[in-house]
Amino acid sequence: MLASLYSICLQYIVENNQELTTLENVPFKPFVQDIINGIFQSEKPFEKSTLSLIGKAHGQHLFKQAHPTFTCICLSQLCPVGSSVVALKFLSSNFPEIIAQLDLSHTDIGDRHIPLLNGFKYLQILDLCNMEFLSDIGISHLSAMNTTATNRLPFLKELYLANNDLITDKVLKYIGKMETLNYIDLTNTSVTEEVAIIYLKTLGFVQTSKRKAVDWPPLCLKLHRDIRNMLIDSGEFMKRCKTKGDPEEKEQFI
Repeated sequence: MLASLYSICLQYIVENNQELTTLENVPFKPFVQDIINGIFQSEKPFEKSTLSLIGKAHGQHLFKQAHPTFTCICLSQLCPVGSSVVALKFLSSNFPEIIAQLDLSHTDIGDRHIPLLNGFKYLQILDLCNMEFLSDIGISHLSAMNTTATNRLPFLKELYLANNDLITDKVLKYIGKMETLNYIDLTNTSVTEEVAIIYLKTLGFVQTSKRKAVDWPPLCLKLHRDIRNMLIDSGEFMKRCKTKGDPEEKEQFI
């Protein structure tokens, strides 16, 4: 059976996706969606520029119509231990718009790195559990982005803060300013349970008797592998290794 002209053109684009210069005014369905699926099903890696173009032109379609595995990133799967900040900076600088679900749990991301989430326009679910360096201050930065005035995280609906000792009662006032949240997990934090129940009820939250598990789709190993290779090729990990042990230089990357 002869291949159609469409399938031939699609295969060419998939094999040469690094040559794409724009996807503006290209309909998401079927064209961009077919390009994404074509790259997923091929041995050809996603290119940094391709992910950036997809996010900028069709981020609003991705988090509504794309398969959730394409919009879900687990930071700890991208980098060696101690390199999380480098990885988050890379995502933030290159294609934050493709990410709707972001798992930063069990990483060394801290309060001053939370502003890096500023460009994750279509982020819906954020996992900040088990983070040694996260405190109320980090959530204050997050809260400042999730308002009608700033409109920088307009779709954030679920926030997971479990197992963070530095999250205290002070965090409640920041949660109260986050206009789009409909679920918050404060399990095993330093927040006083009685205070949280009373305050959050005034905001319309309802206490659940059972903790909700983060609804992560299966991770896309190909996407994570391709992004990890982009990071290695960028040289940022190598720069970090060279600065390790030098406080003045290390500050540039942490």
